[in-house]
Amino acid sequence: MLTILLAASIWIACSRHTGAHELYDQLKDSSLADINRMGDSCLNAGNPSQAITFYTQLTSRYDNDSRRHKENTEDYIRAYNNLGYTYYIHYSDYPKAYNNFLRALEVAESNGYPRISPLYQNIGNIYFSLGDTLSAISYSKKAFRMAERDGNHYVGITALSDILSLAGLSNNTDSLADLFKEFDPSRIPDSVPMKEFAVLGKKAAGHILRHENNSLIPLLKEMANVVNTPLEPERHKANAIALLAKAYRSERDLENERVQLLALDSLGKTYGMNDVRIPALRALESNMRERGLTGRAMDYRQAAVNLEDSLLNKYKVKVIMEMESLHKSEKLNEQIRLIDTERRFQTIIIIILSVAIAVVAALAIWIVWRYRVQARYTKALYEKNVELARLEKPEPVPTETLPDPDRTELSGKIAEVMTNDKRIFSQDFTVDSLAEIIGEKKYLVSQTINDCFSMNFNNYLADYRIKEACRRLTDRENYGHLTIEAISEDLGFKSRSNFTTQFKRITGLTPTEFIKMAKSS
Repeated sequence: MLTILLAASIWIACSRHTGAHELYDQLKDSSLADINRMGDSCLNAGNPSQAITFYTQLTSRYDNDSRRHKENTEDYIRAYNNLGYTYYIHYSDYPKAYNNFLRALEVAESNGYPRISPLYQNIGNIYFSLGDTLSAISYSKKAFRMAERDGNHYVGITALSDILSLAGLSNNTDSLADLFKEFDPSRIPDSVPMKEFAVLGKKAAGHILRHENNSLIPLLKEMANVVNTPLEPERHKANAIALLAKAYRSERDLENERVQLLALDSLGKTYGMNDVRIPALRALESNMRERGLTGRAMDYRQAAVNLEDSLLNKYKVKVIMEMESLHKSEKLNEQIRLIDTERRFQTIIIIILSVAIAVVAALAIWIVWRYRVQARYTKALYEKNVELARLEKPEPVPTETLPDPDRTELSGKIAEVMTNDKRIFSQDFTVDSLAEIIGEKKYLVSQTINDCFSMNFNNYLADYRIKEACRRLTDRENYGHLTIEAISEDLGFKSRSNFTTQFKRITGLTPTEFIKMAKSS
């Protein structure tokens, strides 16, 4: 599988490791694009750990950047994507890689960023590495169709190369047939480096679908020799060699299959492609068994097992550390139990334990009681806010003094704008904006809000925005696909923390608590 790295090949010195705090001070005045380039340079210079530090410094700005959904969107997407690439290729840390690829996709989709075909391709790579071939093909198909739509021919060719390899090796020809009917290599400009590879791939797909191995074999050999891309050419070559080994096996030519599998294992070893080596070693095991070479088959099996285990070492270390901690804890408890075995201390210990148990039991009962009370209170708050969100107009807060006729008219205009004008959800909406819409002086609008609604403009505006937030958070059909961040940004809040603060102030619940109650209702 091929991973697309959205990175410029810019080389800078990355040999000296810099701490996070020191790096933050150095980069606080740097642009997002510059930080991305620094990370790319470290990656190209063979220093992935320092590259991760740069990309993480960039993504850490995301929640604090009020303009992140505008001109900075592409920089954040690139940073998350490159983090995923680094964890995937250099550390085989699939959970972290998947999390960052998914985060990049969320940022792209929530901001309407169109060029997301590489992100789908990268997520497909994770599924491939986890052995989920069907999901890997599905994501590669999405990547292909989006790349075709966007004219991103390199991503399209990469996706096709992966689909060809996955479908051919898993005998899933149904997924291959429909896609290659859509693919027309003549649409690819001659200037695209991998066009010849794509043309041969189209022909190879036809031979695979028709089970024409004799015609397929020379084509695959040629595909392996025409790879001419600067970005991970060994991945394309590995796809062709893997299919070539499969074709030889279909022809029962076990010797040539062995030669190709050894070449595939060597290629994977040279370029650190463990996801290529493991299936190659498994196939070599089967090849040796069929030839009656049981000893060599066991050697290849053990090599595959060792390689698979090496990918999980970090998790085994964590388990070992937890076991060691548990062992120390149990040993300490044993020492405590052995202290002072004399009879006169047993009574004291029993009393202490009895009191402790009673306290814990009382505390547990209190916690359960408090939980139930809080649950009822939370549900009541939720139902109240849902009901308020359904009202066409929120009731103004009454005051002790009645406004004069002019102020009554002005307060009505204010309420009309706040209820029906979607401009109030703009991040730039201020009391000046409201005054301009109504056609009245700013100070009169502000004073009327204070007098008639007993609050300042900011709280008044927040009330309307949170009312709409409650409506959207309960409308799962139309807004269920959006994150809390996306909804808050659409309603004009500049940060998640500000949105949460205002939501809690007005409704008595956090957005997460509100959503949980909505789902359980």
